[in-house]
Amino acid sequence: MRALFFLNSFVGGGAERVCLNMAEELYKQGIESEFVTIFDSEPDYDIPSYMHIFSLKIKDKPLECLNIIKAVPKVNAFISGKKYELITAHVQPSQFLASLTLVRNKCFYVMHSRQSDDKSGSLLSGIALRLFLNRKKVVAVSKGVESELNNKYGINSENTMTIYNPCVIKRTEVEKEFQFPNGRPYILFMGRLEEVKNPLRVLDLYWKGGFFEQYDLVYLGKGSLEKQLKRQIKEYNLCNHVFLLDFKKIQCSGLRTLRCCFRVQNKKDFL
Repeated sequence: MRALFFLNSFVGGGAERVCLNMAEELYKQGIESEFVTIFDSEPDYDIPSYMHIFSLKIKDKPLECLNIIKAVPKVNAFISGKKYELITAHVQPSQFLASLTLVRNKCFYVMHSRQSDDKSGSLLSGIALRLFLNRKKVVAVSKGVESELNNKYGINSENTMTIYNPCVIKRTEVEKEFQFPNGRPYILFMGRLEEVKNPLRVLDLYWKGGFFEQYDLVYLGKGSLEKQLKRQIKEYNLCNHVFLLDFKKIQCSGLRTLRCCFRVQNKKDFL
C-alpha cells in the first residue's frame, strides 16, 4: 500500500512537517509514502530512508511554470500503474503540478492558510484560486480557512472539509532541545517568519500587552521578516526577553492524533 504527496520541497515549514508526520504514521500502519517534489533545495528536515522521493529539481524560478508543465510526463511515468490509498497536494505550485497529472481527480488539495492573510493576494489571484479549486476535493487545516474558501471564494462547501494538523510536541521535549537564559515561562511562536504568519503582530501584542514583564517570547522559524523583526525587537528594547532561534529540528514521537485524519465523518461523495 502507498500514499502519494505533492510538495514543493523539504525546506522548513509547517506543510512540510505535516507531510512528514503523516508519512511516519502511515509507515507504522504498513503504508509506504512517495513524495513528488519540485524544487532543488537542501532539506531542513531529516528524511527517513523508507520515504521515496521523486524530485523534479527545478531551479529556474522565472521559468518555473513552464518547467513544471514540461515535467508532467515524467511524473505520470513515475506514478503510472500504482495504487495509492491517499493522494494529497500541499501549497502552490505543487498543487498546480498535481492538477496536471493522472491522479488529478483522486487528489486532496490541502489549504494550509487563509488566503486573505497573504498581503500579496489580489482580486485576480482570488479569481484564479476559485477557478483552480472548482470541483476539486479540498482539505482545510482549520474552520477559518474552510469558511473563507466557502464564503469569500465561492468554493462549494460539499467539496471542502476541515482536518486539523496533528501536533504532539511535549513542552519537556522543547526544553530539552533548547536552554533559555532567563529561566522564565515563555510564549512560543512556531512558524515561518512571513506575512501570512504575522510574527510582527505577535511581537507588537507582546509589547503592548506588557507580557514581557512575566514571560519571554521565543520564535522557532525563519523567513524574510527576520531582519525586520530584529529591528523591532531593538526598538522595543526587548533583546533580553525575545529570542529568535531560527529553524530547529525537534525529534518527537507519539503522533496518535494523526489517525483521526482518516476516521472523520466524511461529507457525502467527498471521498
